[in-house]
Amino acid sequence: MSNQYTNPEKRRQVRALKNLYTHFGFASQKEMAMAIKGLSEATLSRALNEQNPVVLSRESRLAIARFLGERCQDEAELEAVLEQTGWELTDEEWEEARERMSRKGEILHGVPFLGSEGQFVGREKEVDALVERLIGPGIPSPRLVVVQGLPGVGKTRLVEHVVRQKQAVREFYRDGIYWLNLEHKRELGALADLVQDLESGEQAVAEAEMWRFAVHHLRGKRVLLILDGVAEAIDLTRWATLVPRGGLVVTTRRSDLGLPEYLLRVEPMGIEESLRLLLRDIGKADVGEEDLKWIASSVEGLPLALSIIGRVAWLERGFARLVAEMREDLLQVLEFGSSKRHNVRLALDMSYSRLSQRGRTLFQLLGKVPQPFSVEAIAHVLNWSSAEVGKGFKELIKLGLVQSLIPGRYSMHRVLQEYAAKMNEEISAELLTTGMCRFAEYYLHVSRQAREAWNEGRTQEAIALWQDNLPHILQGFRYAVALGMSREAVDYLASTGAYLALSGMVDVLEEWLEGLGTTARTPEEQLEVHMYGADALSGAGRPHLALEHAQFARTLASQQGKHCEWVQAILAEVRCLYMLGRVDEAWALANREELYEAEERVPDMLRALVMITRGELAHGSGNIEAAYAFYSLALDQLQQVSDKSVRVWKAFLATNLGKLLIKLDVPVALKFSDLAATLWERAGVKKLWAEAMLTKAAALIALGRLSEAEQVIDLLQPHVSADFALRPHFHQVCARLAGAQKMYEIAEREFTTALAQAEGLPVEAKLWFEYGHYLELWGKFEQAIEAWEKGQETALRQGNQFLRGLITYRLGRLLWFLDRREEARRLLLESAEDAVRARDYYGAAEAYELLGEYELAERWRAEGQVKQAIARSVIAQILGGPPPIGDVIVKIGDRTAHFPFIPFTEFDPQVHARIAARILDGWEELDDKGKKWAIGPDGKDTQPISAEEQD
Repeated sequence: MSNQYTNPEKRRQVRALKNLYTHFGFASQKEMAMAIKGLSEATLSRALNEQNPVVLSRESRLAIARFLGERCQDEAELEAVLEQTGWELTDEEWEEARERMSRKGEILHGVPFLGSEGQFVGREKEVDALVERLIGPGIPSPRLVVVQGLPGVGKTRLVEHVVRQKQAVREFYRDGIYWLNLEHKRELGALADLVQDLESGEQAVAEAEMWRFAVHHLRGKRVLLILDGVAEAIDLTRWATLVPRGGLVVTTRRSDLGLPEYLLRVEPMGIEESLRLLLRDIGKADVGEEDLKWIASSVEGLPLALSIIGRVAWLERGFARLVAEMREDLLQVLEFGSSKRHNVRLALDMSYSRLSQRGRTLFQLLGKVPQPFSVEAIAHVLNWSSAEVGKGFKELIKLGLVQSLIPGRYSMHRVLQEYAAKMNEEISAELLTTGMCRFAEYYLHVSRQAREAWNEGRTQEAIALWQDNLPHILQGFRYAVALGMSREAVDYLASTGAYLALSGMVDVLEEWLEGLGTTARTPEEQLEVHMYGADALSGAGRPHLALEHAQFARTLASQQGKHCEWVQAILAEVRCLYMLGRVDEAWALANREELYEAEERVPDMLRALVMITRGELAHGSGNIEAAYAFYSLALDQLQQVSDKSVRVWKAFLATNLGKLLIKLDVPVALKFSDLAATLWERAGVKKLWAEAMLTKAAALIALGRLSEAEQVIDLLQPHVSADFALRPHFHQVCARLAGAQKMYEIAEREFTTALAQAEGLPVEAKLWFEYGHYLELWGKFEQAIEAWEKGQETALRQGNQFLRGLITYRLGRLLWFLDRREEARRLLLESAEDAVRARDYYGAAEAYELLGEYELAERWRAEGQVKQAIARSVIAQILGGPPPIGDVIVKIGDRTAHFPFIPFTEFDPQVHARIAARILDGWEELDDKGKKWAIGPDGKDTQPISAEEQD
């Protein structure tokens, strides 16, 4: 045991953390880290390292305090936990824990309030049975209850009553009761609602990301999930994994969900309960008990029918007229008696017959409209005023046909909507077609609003619009296709395709594209379909499907002579090739001579996107200075663009510059990553904020500011755990931190995790290269050789000639110094040839120099100077910076050339400040601190950007 471990503070920390681990019953350090939001597994491992434990930072200790506040009901329980485990809290940590306790007052999330239907009547046995299943002793977790019964039997009302009125249930599920409505939404929509309800306020979009997010945020909590109105087969086991210590309640009319032991069947009401429900609203009856029993038996005790009849009686102040009507239709009643659904139909007919013409028209329309119903949308469809629609809904409420959710939003029982759909036959074909058309137009407008918000960086607003209206948008698209509204159908794809992609709804995307294949009439519309299809499918992580659409789009654009669309199709194709790892093909396509010619005839925004794409490819190929030049050219073009979407692209460039400059000037990279994080945070784009923060952590590690880097990693852990795409980068940064702290076993484990999660992604080859580099530093030469050999194979498979050449060079160099000269010579020659093909002339020079081929080394170094001089001159000219410092005179063969040369080491630091000023331009919502970001004269300090520079 080291002397460091004798430090009493470290000893107490290790002992107390182990006691917390045992007290809360965690199965692993990973599970404990996942439960304590803000504490990474790597940090926890270092804190528990008995040989040399690291004292937790302030942020990590505050994360533990928040966790304790969430788990303890009150201060007395918290004090008991502290006494039992030996963990201590500072005054600041106590306040943090208390704040978490105070947030637990409201535990009902999304639970409907059905009080408008009147007092809950009967069902005492079912209530007791459900309460026993949910909180009774001896039942293993997770507790699963499937509440099953006929439509209209009162399943939803029963569960709502139990969770609202039974205090013992709310106390048992103290961490939250979440109600998810699957009656009017797909399973994905319900999952999105759950994610939105969770305390963090994150916006997780992709389906896989949402599952991981929910698992992470509910881990270890005693939560009750309620899936109401399940109509399709779903994986109950998967939902149950979200609440391993809690419960899951499902209401459904299906008889094939769950095992028999989970079933709680709700039967129609007995005669006594039926009479109580009939009289609930009216109080006294104006007919005899036999008449009331006859009514109850006619509808066979179904609460929905009884409730509607009771509402009609309340409006008419008695049952006499109802009884008379029903006796007149006795034969019809007897006919319906064979089916409870038909008995409900009898009650609905009586209610429907009492509607005004306005009420009937509204009710009929609701049979064709997804729920919930919006007054504004219905007014547009019917071409009525909002006041008139509101009066119609009030009429329906009085007769028990709909219920109010919030002002302006209504819903109805599924049985009632099915009935309304049948009544829809009374609407004239002309009125129905007009309504469908106006419905499609209305929700196309909503989806366009969402897309506009997304383009302007208001992502939370956009996602909320798409999520809240998705069933209606899907229906609007179907109407547009059915009615042959080709222009509107294409616009639906243009405005909603990005959200479908981010949500992982590839099946819906493919359905839309198939529908548009026959709907899109003109060549122009067909071109748009392939363009938007390529963008959406690549965004959904399906580059192999997207590539085909991009290639079709390029062909169509060429045939139609559309330069802008042709360029956009090229860019889409480049992205797909890059995503598929075909880097060299992507680079060749992005630098076609025809593309350079077409650029002169496209708008500034599109020209900027071309430059950004080339910059990303150059960066990915290791051509750092060329990437910087392309990004600078992109900024130059963006300065000419007035569209608000330019803000998003400037923030995107700040992110890329942070990643890029970390190889050239780490302090400047740190500043750019800080700037990017600020911009993305203000725009509400958490995913890209996390990406910028990871770059910041990497810069801090490179600068040796390890404690600050650790705080950033702890802050990011809960965000990254829900984002599969960021995980390889996150574990890569964790590996660097562990390596800098000389915790080599942890570093190796983090690299292994990163590689496992990067399999098949473009970053995989880079990770093998870096892993080999660290193994070489640690003296594990054979392992480094093995890692680099895998990196070679991966880079070759991905078509990344530059990276393959770089790995081959490092492998050859290591073998050279291990005195394995024959193997090394072959590899070094191979790396030099690869480097030349990839235009990495300095890399070729280094390989030839190591081999003693000094003339060849000098030749390729001179070529490298030419390439470097051109790139640096471009940057200086774009920024209007200092004049070139001297000339580079290069002689290659018989050719002599002069190039302006500005070494990065002699760059005026204000060059970077000018780039930052261009990025900040237009971001008025940034605070003064954000606007003052700049590089000081020494390249390290910050100072305000002058008004002149801002201009």
